[in-house]
Parts: sequence; structure tokens; C-alpha cells
Amino acid sequence: MYINKNLSVHVKDRLDYCDDLVIRTFSELKIEVLYFGHLVGEEELKNNIL
Repeated sequence: MYINKNLSVHVKDRLDYCDDLVIRTFSELKIEVLYFGHLVGEEELKNNIL
């Protein structure tokens, strides 16, 4: 699913204060993933998202 870059910037700006927001960039896949670390663990991200 393609999300407009402006949406990504907006979310990052609005949730900059949030300690739970995790931003991962996968340049080889040309994607950026934003998620809440307390809701999604590294294993879930690797196994179910990527």
C-alpha cells in the first residue's frame, strides 16, 4: 500500500513527542514503516509485516 510522503511527514510531526513511535527505513525495499513499539515487537514486524 502506497502512502503519500506528506502523510508520513505529518504523522512524524504530530507524534514527535511520542516515545512509543518507531520509524524504520528499509532503503532496499524503498519503504518506511511507522509503528508503535509497545504494540508491535521486532519479531512480529519481521514475520508478519515484512
